[in-house]
Amino acid sequence: MLSARRAAGLVAASVPAVVVGGSSWYREKHRPELPPHTLRDLSGEVVVVTGATSGIGKAVAGKLAGLGATVVVGSRDQGRGEAARRGILASVGGTLPAPRCEVLPLDLSDLGSVRTFA
Repeated sequence: MLSARRAAGLVAASVPAVVVGGSSWYREKHRPELPPHTLRDLSGEVVVVTGATSGIGKAVAGKLAGLGATVVVGSRDQGRGEAARRGILASVGGTLPAPRCEVLPLDLSDLGSVRTFA
């Protein structure tokens, strides 16, 4: 009778709570040990960030600038690049002088543009 109900979809299979809790316990217990996360001073370093006009690239560029690095934003659109530059400087609090965050034209689909950028 029970198998007939299962075949009709009337009985839902359930997973015991112990199994669900056990899987998260196992994952935490067997997670690899990572070294402590530290961010070092990047003063004097130059980093090139592509995709810094929005999203994760913009957030990463802001963090790198905040750590003291000279950030070079490679952007296809000069206007969006300048807007990103202002946003990066604003995220750091405007403490960086203008030469520490530059915008240069870069189109990664055009090898001539890449050579010029390099």
